Amino acid sequence: MKQSNSCPNCGASISDLDVLRLIYRVACLETGVDSRTELAKVFEDRIIRCGSPISPTALGVGSVTELAALFIGDIGAMRIRAQTFEDFTSRNCVRGYQSRIRGKLWHLFVRNFQPLDDDFRANALSQLEELNNPKVAASILRINPAARPPDLINGKEEVVKVARKFGRPRKAYTVRIIKSVGRAVEFVDELYVSYAGSGVDRFWALLNEVEIKTAGAARGFRKQIGRSQFRVGAEGVREVEMTVEGFKRPVRVVPERLVFSTRATVRNAVTLLSNNEWALLPGEQRRCCTELLSAGDQAGLYVYSGFQYQSTSRGYGESYCLVTLPVPVSYIDALVNALWPRSSE
Repeated sequence: MKQSNSCPNCGASISDLDVLRLIYRVACLETGVDSRTELAKVFEDRIIRCGSPISPTALGVGSVTELAALFIGDIGAMRIRAQTFEDFTSRNCVRGYQSRIRGKLWHLFVRNFQPLDDDFRANALSQLEELNNPKVAASILRINPAARPPDLINGKEEVVKVARKFGRPRKAYTVRIIKSVGRAVEFVDELYVSYAGSGVDRFWALLNEVEIKTAGAARGFRKQIGRSQFRVGAEGVREVEMTVEGFKRPVRVVPERLVFSTRATVRNAVTLLSNNEWALLPGEQRRCCTELLSAGDQAGLYVYSGFQYQSTSRGYGESYCLVTLPVPVSYIDALVNALWPRSSE
């Protein structure tokens, strides 16, 4: 059944198709501020009505108004490939845009889930200690007194010596690999990084990699994580570009200046529950998690999260921690349908 809402301006009924028509106009820049304002108000109304217990605060914004404005900005910056409104509202086209919104919403939720970020920062600090002060365990020294910590390597798998200490961990987003031909491809979703030295002589350490995927895409974790370090040093890679906290401009690093520890690389994969997985949980647990989510109780929700170590199936033989937050995809999809409805059922 198509969702229908009252138009915030005149109270008249507005269908899902009307919402898509407004989105199309804003995306194609056919109209000015009035259409953006109208669409923002429609979004606000639909977000409030959608019934998802995920609040704007959980997504890193202060209100429904700010959440609506965030996606209005994204729509205004979109590149629409559809030549006509009919193409724009085709099933495949709508599903593609919904997938993008679903991914963004889940990224926002994970990025602002403080207990998990505390774990990632602690992991980064632990690896920082390994980079700055590597040690050999006493049990190994008893067997082999001449044992030494492994050398650091760069993105080209060459041994490197770093004279300066690496500083405090910093968050990095929008991490991309820039090919020698200038083409950019996504690397990982988030990182904690650190640097040693200054200016062009800086070495950058990738301390804690985080991949974030919704339930349907989570099957790709093993392949992507297993090949992440390989991709940095692959032939034709010019540099890695990332937005780092504390830096006004994107940071660009050539593979020779990227540093890895061979025994302390920390990688994580974060996902949520499919609707089937959610349905298999005890009813009391589902009720409790929903209430915690509605109340914005991240610490309480964290208790029900799952943590499982797995190994990659391709590329390097990496181990990573699979984190499953107790949120069903249906709660995300309620917001997706509010922001980008289906044209028909």
